Amino acid sequence: MPQPSDDKPFRTHIETATPQIDIRHLADYMAASRQSQRRVVQGCKYRRITRVIQHTEARAVIYNYIRIGDSDPQKLLDRAALVREKLADDDFESEVNDHNADYIESFAGSYIIGVLPKAEISARQDIAPININGMSVRFGHHLLLRRTTTTNKQRIGAIMLRYAKGETLGINVGEWQAASMFGFLRMVYEAEAAEPERKLCVVLDAYAGKTHLAPGNAVYRFNEMRAAWPISRNDGLLSSRPETPFSDQIRTLPTRPATRFGRS
Repeated sequence: MPQPSDDKPFRTHIETATPQIDIRHLADYMAASRQSQRRVVQGCKYRRITRVIQHTEARAVIYNYIRIGDSDPQKLLDRAALVREKLADDDFESEVNDHNADYIESFAGSYIIGVLPKAEISARQDIAPININGMSVRFGHHLLLRRTTTTNKQRIGAIMLRYAKGETLGINVGEWQAASMFGFLRMVYEAEAAEPERKLCVVLDAYAGKTHLAPGNAVYRFNEMRAAWPISRNDGLLSSRPETPFSDQIRTLPTRPATRFGRS
């Protein structure tokens, strides 16, 4: 475990002055045990300065495959082979290539055409973070979904990928994340322009090929998430509060950070 020095930076982590979280990790927090919740909180306060394996290339390949409506998994397998065989400057880059290739291969073997809701799929849009009582909450990587109703109303949503090698995404985590997507979009989109729709807020498990849609109690769940921060009762949310509010946990963390979750 890295030890703090006299100044702010750690050997492997640096303390952030303005903690942030994305809704993927917020979903992890809501579904986790108390001990695991603390690890998520530490991941918000401490940013790794060492190199971390990212699945950026795999997500880009898969999102493009979904967006263009391709139905040939062999194209994904061919792309995975190219990623795995890419030249690497060192062992770390080679490992990153292998992890990204594994991600693409898992998706190619599990994805079923037609599992996603019927809607127009477009590339991600920049969505500004929202501020919930001093905490910056980011939407994260996604594809945008949009459909037009028979009464010419616009309905929107998004697709987010989740992946953990050899592990199916838990239903509870998937539903928390889809609920947070729905609640987030309701906060940033004007209802007159486009209204978020629960069945268009989709978390796609790239390992198992399963989808998780925003549940019927998505608004309640998002309010539960917001209640993880100390808020005014005048906000019209839940009157009950967690025993230790999320932002209070960040302020009272010990000086040693923990390793972040390995999910993507």
